[in-house]
Amino acid sequence: METRFVQVLRRAGLPAFERQALVHDAHGAVGRVDVLYRRVVAELVGRRWHLDRFDRAHARYARLSAAGHRVLPFTFDDVERHPRRTVRTVANALRPAQDLEGTATMA
Repeated sequence: METRFVQVLRRAGLPAFERQALVHDAHGAVGRVDVLYRRVVAELVGRRWHLDRFDRAHARYARLSAAGHRVLPFTFDDVERHPRRTVRTVANALRPAQDLEGTATMA
């Protein structure tokens, strides 16, 4: 699934990224992530692999988020059946923060 995901991203012309990048936080290595764009992490969530390790995967996502990364989990369905939506999701996450200013209001 990772190979297909990378093909989808490259065909869409998204910027260069790192595969299987080792990410750290203040406490040490969090682990390898499937795809890393600066501070955006794309993780492929396989049913068999991640369901067996559900708690560990979510603890890792929490550490990545706390370290300032935006974590985007994608499933087989996202990659194979909805590649355009998947690309849009990644592209939107990569938009600079200034593009989003003024879109949210505080109550």
